[in-house]
Amino acid sequence: MRKTLVTLFLLVLGASSLRADEGMWMVNAISRALESKMQREGLKMEAGEIYNEENGGLADAIVSLDFGCTGSMVSRDGLLITNHHCAYSDVHALSTAEHNYLEDGFWAHTDEEEKYIPGKSVYFLEKVLDLTDEVNSLIEQERAKGKPMGMRRVSYLIEKKYKQETSLEASLSSMWAGSRYYLALYRV
Repeated sequence: MRKTLVTLFLLVLGASSLRADEGMWMVNAISRALESKMQREGLKMEAGEIYNEENGGLADAIVSLDFGCTGSMVSRDGLLITNHHCAYSDVHALSTAEHNYLEDGFWAHTDEEEKYIPGKSVYFLEKVLDLTDEVNSLIEQERAKGKPMGMRRVSYLIEKKYKQETSLEASLSSMWAGSRYYLALYRV
């Protein structure tokens, strides 16, 4: 997701030559210092325009395809772009002897001409929650009962809880060697 956001930032900046700025930042936690730094480098947006869970932002254009690849929404009607290797097997599956889309390409001139890809899921990030305190509390409670609490069990319990509460797909991530826990909620 970060790589795709960087690409979009370059488009927003209109930059022709930039250098890499090493490090990692969470899209939901862009600090004022990072925002100022990006603006000094030429970013023409506010942090709230990048990620805003209530009103939407640039991050809403970034999607996950079956949690294996990223893509970018380029229209309000659902037009999505992704890398060649991410769509290759799908394009191959849609091809026939008469219509080899891998060799000849394809252009849908109308919505009715568009090709449906069976089984493909697109995940839109709705919200990121810092659940560090909740996860640590759960681990302590379960261990006090003598129950083992590895990351798989923790993820299962937290994701199940939030999926039931929100009807969104939930994915818990342990960050920085388990010092922080973030839950991403996705609309599928």
